[in-house]
Amino acid sequence: MILSSLQNPKIKQLRALHARKERQKQGRFLLETTTLLEEARLWRWPLVEVFATPDWAERHGTDWNAPVTLVSESIFGQLTTTETAEGVVAIAAIPPNPEIPPLASDSLIVALDALQDPGNLGTIIRTADAAGATAILVGKGTVDPYSPKVVRSTMGSLFHLPVIAVADLYPALDALAGAGAQVIATSLGAERSLYDLDLKGPLVWLIGNEAQGLSEAAFAHTTEQIRIPMPGHAESLNAAIATAVCLFETVRQRPVSTPAEA
Repeated sequence: MILSSLQNPKIKQLRALHARKERQKQGRFLLETTTLLEEARLWRWPLVEVFATPDWAERHGTDWNAPVTLVSESIFGQLTTTETAEGVVAIAAIPPNPEIPPLASDSLIVALDALQDPGNLGTIIRTADAAGATAILVGKGTVDPYSPKVVRSTMGSLFHLPVIAVADLYPALDALAGAGAQVIATSLGAERSLYDLDLKGPLVWLIGNEAQGLSEAAFAHTTEQIRIPMPGHAESLNAAIATAVCLFETVRQRPVSTPAEA
């Protein structure tokens, strides 16, 4: 059987997951590319159901550890949020929100305070994964990490490290600092350079809103503020780029043992 009506209950449930409120209600989100589906299978991420066009199913098979439902080409483009749909979209389960892991000597955490852009969040998750981060903390006001654009931007890194929703970020930062972590934020007015710091111990990088940056209240919960040296004329860096610079300076200072090198 090939589903061909947007009024089909399964199709209506899938399309509802385009909205954050419905994702939270159902505890589910969407995977919209073959790459994400393959990565989910590799990492044994729980899949609920896979919806595919007959052509995609013929090329990629139906062994995906979840039921595969065929959908007509005529309606498939309305099931995804991408402009160039690949012919597959899967419903995946949102896991229970994990606890913040106990600090270790090499803990590396990225904390996000009201980050708004889905592409930035997805890129930060992917970069943090590449840098061997321990966890991502998602504070209030930050874009939904399970929104389709964020999920696509992570390129599968969402499956590799805990992404933890934190109702009140500042007490969590204070607890981490009390346990021995440096909590560091970038600031254009900071006196110390990123390259002056010892980043070898447990560490939290605090990243703020793209337009407004971090508030004074947020800075009050850091143990250090630094600037990224910029000898050119640009006033500032994109949030995801700044995070990458900070994370990979951290990597440079630490012993690294990785399964693969870029």
